[in-house]
Amino acid sequence: MMIRLPIFHLLILIVCLGFAGCSAHPVRHLTPIQVNNSYGKCLEIDYKPIQVIALNDDLTKSVGSGFYIKNHIGKHLIITNAHVVQNGGHRYHRFVQVLDQNLRRANAKVVAVRHSIYFAKIKGSNNFTLHKMADIAILEVENLPDNFEYTPLALSSKKSHGIAYSKGLDYNDNMWEGCFGIAYEGENPHLISQSVTAAHSFSGTPVLNNKGEVLGMITAKGNILFKKKELPLFVKKHQSENIITSEEDENNARLFAMVTSFDEIRTLLYENYNKKIFQEE
Repeated sequence: MMIRLPIFHLLILIVCLGFAGCSAHPVRHLTPIQVNNSYGKCLEIDYKPIQVIALNDDLTKSVGSGFYIKNHIGKHLIITNAHVVQNGGHRYHRFVQVLDQNLRRANAKVVAVRHSIYFAKIKGSNNFTLHKMADIAILEVENLPDNFEYTPLALSSKKSHGIAYSKGLDYNDNMWEGCFGIAYEGENPHLISQSVTAAHSFSGTPVLNNKGEVLGMITAKGNILFKKKELPLFVKKHQSENIITSEEDENNARLFAMVTSFDEIRTLLYENYNKKIFQEE
């Protein structure tokens, strides 16, 4: 699933990570595959991933991840990417399914979406800038099966530098995890690695700091489709700021994924449930 963005009269596509056309049968007791080992010992965080599945009108399936926020007035709130629950064009599913790592599943209602991305190529260069990344859907689940496994996560209240951790289930039902560097472009966090980029179906996977708080969620991989060619992207320093570039250089870090920040997620939750949602016991 991809996002089509006209920028500077050129067609540039951010490669989003919701994967269409894959079956979803998470396997029990999986040992996570390490997708990145470039940042030393990975953080030890006990997180139980959630998978999100939507059946599209053309009978394909969109598969992504989600994460549990809290029980709010008897409804379980789960966050994922808007494009995971997109049903072609600008239409969104009303209902999807969520699964834990042990095949237990529940029906979820899509109650709010925000899909606002502004990604631009800087004219006359190989550099790009991300002005805004807000790709969010809020799901409500009224009844979770007995023993449905999940980990309630809190949203971070500030930027975190150093190492970030992420863990999810991919479209082949493999559990994966990794630790990544964090590079901020303004308020937008990016995950960086040495050589790899995110795979399809990583969309909606939470990005956690060393306290297990959500810094954001993986939204788009570190490639773009430009003039029908997929180009790898990198993060480099430019006048003390981080920018995205397609220039491969030993001083540039490989862009693993673009991330929707915790601020954008919190804003959509506030708009739908008001600020008291985070003050409840």
